[in-house]
Amino acid sequence: MKKKYSAAEDEYLIKNSIEMSYTQMTKEMKNRSRGSIAQRLEILRRNKLVGFKQIRSEESNSNEFVGSAYEVKMKTKGEESKLQMAGIRSKIRPGIDVKIQFDVDGRGKNGFTKTEKCKVMFKTFNYFTVQREHYLESFNFVDVLTGHIAILV
Repeated sequence: MKKKYSAAEDEYLIKNSIEMSYTQMTKEMKNRSRGSIAQRLEILRRNKLVGFKQIRSEESNSNEFVGSAYEVKMKTKGEESKLQMAGIRSKIRPGIDVKIQFDVDGRGKNGFTKTEKCKVMFKTFNYFTVQREHYLESFNFVDVLTGHIAILV
């Protein structure tokens, strides 16, 4: 059974929707789930009780939709990841020798268990292929960004 939101809870959501993420609000409102908070904020936005922060565009005099501060932070984080990915792609070229540290156990950035010297054979926009000891193996550039493999040039 759905529990109705009180006026005080709605006021809390309206006040904190720009500064806090859904997960942070869930910790504060212990009897509400993340999905429940997301649904309620969507209803409040549709009823125009919660607005979006707007930033004046420097190219034109019009306001452009940006979203909440949390959404802006995620947007800039994504742009930062794009720049990092472009840097990784530019360093890996066919014909260079690299040392690759593999995350064999799947434990993330701290779980490197094997290092191997390889030669880069092919490169596409999303993947690169290296010649290992007895076979070719392809890796996604995202694996480097997420820390599942590390490349030592």
